[in-house]
Amino acid sequence: MDNTALPDNTAPTVSSYTKPKWTVFACLRIGFFTLFATLFFMNLSIMLALATPLALVPSAFRVVSRFGIRAVASWVVMLAWILCGKQTIVLSGDWKKLPELKRILLFGNHQTFLDWFYLGILGWYTNNTSGIKFIILDIFRHVPFFGWTGYLCDLIFVVQKWDVDEPRISRALTPLPTRPKDPLWLIIFPEGGFPNEVNFNIAKKYIQRVSESNAAEDGDAYVPTLPVHVVLPKSKGLRTCIQKLNPPPKDPLPEQKKTAKPSPVDTCVDFTIGFIPTYTYREDGVSPNEALAPLHVFGMGGKSSVLNKVCIDIRVLPTQTSSALASLNENEFDYWLKKLWEGKDAMLGHFKSSGTFAGYSCEHYGTEGLVLEESIERGGFSVIKEDMVEFKVIPHGTDVLNVFVGTFSMWIVASIAVGLYLLLKPY
Repeated sequence: MDNTALPDNTAPTVSSYTKPKWTVFACLRIGFFTLFATLFFMNLSIMLALATPLALVPSAFRVVSRFGIRAVASWVVMLAWILCGKQTIVLSGDWKKLPELKRILLFGNHQTFLDWFYLGILGWYTNNTSGIKFIILDIFRHVPFFGWTGYLCDLIFVVQKWDVDEPRISRALTPLPTRPKDPLWLIIFPEGGFPNEVNFNIAKKYIQRVSESNAAEDGDAYVPTLPVHVVLPKSKGLRTCIQKLNPPPKDPLPEQKKTAKPSPVDTCVDFTIGFIPTYTYREDGVSPNEALAPLHVFGMGGKSSVLNKVCIDIRVLPTQTSSALASLNENEFDYWLKKLWEGKDAMLGHFKSSGTFAGYSCEHYGTEGLVLEESIERGGFSVIKEDMVEFKVIPHGTDVLNVFVGTFSMWIVASIAVGLYLLLKPY
């Protein structure tokens, strides 16, 4: 439904949020986090850098970079267990399908910097850490050790300027359909930012501009609903990902050999993430990323006043839907995505009022704006409590080993080298 006027209650209500009080123990926890992160990413980045000669054999270096991704996922699990052991993770929807899905495109709402953290735990829980690949802001590439590790693990860095980002994304994704044996969990946040005051005002101005343009030129451009819990999504990045991962059969990739057969990544997964306690700028006057800042969460642990539950709802789109999305033009895809996000906004509204995704239902999901065959199911979904799973993060033995190798391997090698030098050094 087109909305040409904004609701009256757009101003945020009085905030009930109070900043956590820092204690000596919390400061010690943050000190541990800083030391743990520095040692781990410093060692891992050096190890990956020393392995770069293997890039002469690309498939060999990809094996090394996949170990780097697994090690980072194990580090996330260890950190969650040590600093946030009381937190509960809740999965709903199609989460049972994920262990079998090794090559997929995931997209969803962006609440805080912690989204990456808990999506890594989702990959760990479903045994899909090797292929995780994020599309993240270029500024993180320059963070010492962490950014270097991400670069060597082949993450995709963007600057949110399409003339710069489009070639980067295309260059990174074009070869992927020709590597059917390589796992891939490509994760993108179409919103490109958090639901805060800045993005709320940008959305309001965009809606007003489209409404005025329609009125002045007798246009029929879709006017989205002003969001409450999400940010208006940007469609170009996600559309490019879908198209590059699903190349037309008659349009072979420039890099592929004549004998190579593309293996499209034609499974799209929509996730909706929510945190308890939950915050909304328009209702609480504080953005989720401010209330759930990583230092607050890691410093205070699983206290209910900070963050004690993370809920992720998973929806796997039918393969036919993904194929239909790849054929949409820019305006059609933008309309489809904004309609999908309006449903996501309603879902998060239910989540905030009830504290769970259970009980939420919709009549249509991911089909508005698409021309689909009659055989494709067009029904909506209901989040059923009995299909949900709750768990606390407890690392496996392989996680301990991965973190040990990622944190101490270079120090051990250096110590052995120095020891041998001193032992063999002539007096």
